[in-house]
Amino acid sequence: GPESLNADVPQPLYQNVFRQDWLISVSSSPLNELAVMRVAGDSMWDTLQDGDFILVDRAIERYTRDGLYVIRYSDGDELMVKRLIRHPSSKLLVVKSDNPNYPSQTSLKDQDLTIEGRVIWLSRGIG
Repeated sequence: GPESLNADVPQPLYQNVFRQDWLISVSSSPLNELAVMRVAGDSMWDTLQDGDFILVDRAIERYTRDGLYVIRYSDGDELMVKRLIRHPSSKLLVVKSDNPNYPSQTSLKDQDLTIEGRVIWLSRGIG
C-alpha cells in the first residue's frame, strides 16, 4: 500500500552494521529486538520519505508516549508507520499521517491496533 512497510518476512534479509555501544545508547532493548525497515509511500512525508530506512525497537509493543510507531490495524495485515498521539481528555489514540493529504484517525482504543515497534532512528540518502 501507499503507506506500508514490507516487514512480513520471517527471517532478516540483511544484517546492518551498527556499533554495539551506539545501539545500546539509543535503546535498552535486546539487540535482537531492533530491526531496520525501509519506508514505502508518502503518508508520513515530510518526516519520513519514500526509501528512508528506520530503526524500529520491536520490544516496544504498546503505546508509551507520543511518537512514530510501526502499527497494524486489528482487522488487517498491512504494516504502517504512523504518529500515535494520546488525546489528553478522552485518552483515546489518534493515528496521524504527517502528510496533510492523508486523514488522521481519531478515537481509537488501544486494542484497535497492534503496535509492532517504535521508530527510534532514521536514515536518508541525499542523492
